[in-house]
Amino acid sequence: MAESDSYTDQINLKAIVDFSSVKIQANKLWFVNGPYTVPTKISVMGRKWEPKWPDNVTSEAFTNFKKPLKPFENATIKLSTMSGRGLVQIKEQPTAANQWTLTIEIVDPPAGVDEYSLRISW
Repeated sequence: MAESDSYTDQINLKAIVDFSSVKIQANKLWFVNGPYTVPTKISVMGRKWEPKWPDNVTSEAFTNFKKPLKPFENATIKLSTMSGRGLVQIKEQPTAANQWTLTIEIVDPPAGVDEYSLRISW
């Protein structure tokens, strides 16, 4: 996997999370926050990212990928959790019906937050 000459087919993501979903569509990545504190100390592909949260629920989108993301059509998504104490799962696979949007849910059930490190590849 990793990077081809023209596309990126892997995303490395780190963040301090309590309960959030990560959405990826086309060349955008964003968070939809649950009922608790918004994610902090976020990095995408090793780059620090401090998104704005206009409504305290949905973050602005990260679009600063070095290369365009490889399209999700006909792809098999692989999710690896490198660190984090809670549940990390693919909540919704990308399909034509959801405009090829991948949704990953991060749930940190113990009190407080934890640092999560994820690798998403396809």
